[in-house]
This record gives sequence, structure tokens and C-alpha cells, in this order.
Amino acid sequence: MDPSKIPSGAGRGLVHMVVDTPRGSRNKYKFDVDSGLFKLSRVLPEGMHFPYDFGFIPGTAGDDGDALDVVAITDTPSFVGCLMSVRLIGVIAAKQTEKRNTIQLAQKVYLRMQTAIGHVPVGRVLALDEPPKTEVRSFMFSFMGGFNLPFDPKTKRVPQWEGVDVDRIYITPKARAMTSEQFRYAMIHELAHYVSDADGMPPIDDFAYFHRQRAKYDALNNFASIRNADCYSRFAFEAIGRGDLQIMP
Repeated sequence: MDPSKIPSGAGRGLVHMVVDTPRGSRNKYKFDVDSGLFKLSRVLPEGMHFPYDFGFIPGTAGDDGDALDVVAITDTPSFVGCLMSVRLIGVIAAKQTEKRNTIQLAQKVYLRMQTAIGHVPVGRVLALDEPPKTEVRSFMFSFMGGFNLPFDPKTKRVPQWEGVDVDRIYITPKARAMTSEQFRYAMIHELAHYVSDADGMPPIDDFAYFHRQRAKYDALNNFASIRNADCYSRFAFEAIGRGDLQIMP
């Protein structure tokens, strides 16, 4: 198949779409012009997958020279190389202005989360109220960096903040009222904080909360979004079709 020979228009207001990565796949594929085949580009971290069919519109080209990307919102997956006729319902105009690839950075954050899940802090692990200086009515709290923060060379321990160890996630008494799904949402949020500041990664902060500061959350730009902890919880739950989950009463 040579996508360059396929017209972008499909008639009756529709456009052609060539699927390179089907819904539910962890593998990301990309069309290789030289071989005329689809080549494996990368593999998403365990637990992540593409929520819809991803592909491109043949006969088009963006500023980077690649064909325009397109996502098909379907109930069932297709297959690599499938030709579809789709109707465009929206357009996202984006321009990459940063050298760091935001998708790769997000993947790296999720990989660090998996490492954090397997980390067993040495010493006390207990539920306690959030320290007054950081109290924001949280269900859980942690310190940015977690076990990636430097150990004190003399004590061989992670530095403490007002007597609270920084290399763990604390669960406040308020969390007892959470459902299992709400608990998972909050834990993903905290894991994002826990793994930041590692290997030159920017700190994952709390710029805005989806359920508490919706207007501020929606106004986040791309750079702020990949550094905002709640964005990782939202992405994870939207990917499994639970974007309607409510956290705040």
C-alpha cells in the first residue's frame, strides 16, 4: 500500500484515514515510506494503551512534513493499515515549541510510578493528618521526589520535613470515606509527585485540580499539564472510560 496514492477526501464531507495504531494496543506503529510497511515505533508502559484508533490522513502534510494525525472515536478496534472514511468533528492546532518530547516525558513519569509502586519505605508507614503548612484538605499527601530525593550522607536517611519522612505517601483519615475508585485516583495523583525530580525530570506539582479548580485545570498549557499531578489521574481514568468519576462531594 502506498498512502501517497490515496486521496485525502472520501466524498460527502468525509476524509480518508489510515489506521497505524488500533484501539487497545500498547504498540505504537508508524508507516515506513522506504519499505512500504508499518514499523513498530515504541511500546507504551505496562497498564497503558491507546484508547482509540490512531492514524493519519493520507495526502496531507503538517509543518514537520508528516501527514496530519487523526483519532477515530469508535466502539471497537480496527487493525494496522485499515482504510476508513471518517467525518471530522474537531481540530486541534498544536505547535511543538519545546525540545523535550511531551509524550516521552509522560511515559517516563508512568514508568517511574511503576518503580514507586514496588518501593517499600524503611521505617514507619502510617496514616496521619496532613502537616499544617501543606494542609489543603487532602485525602493523601506526599513530597515531590519521594525516594529519588538525596539521602543525608551522615544519617543515610532521606531528609525529614517537620518529622515527616519524605520517601512515602501518607494517607489521611479523610481518605477512609473514599470509594475504591476514588482511592485509586488519589494514589495515581500522589505517585506522580513521588517519582518527580529523578534524572533531570521536572517536578510534578499541583498547578490545578480537575474536581476542585476546573476552570484553572482546563486553562493549563501543554508544559504545565505534563507537570501537573492531577492530569495523570485524569488521563488514566479517561483511558478506561471512567472520566465521569467524581472525587469531591
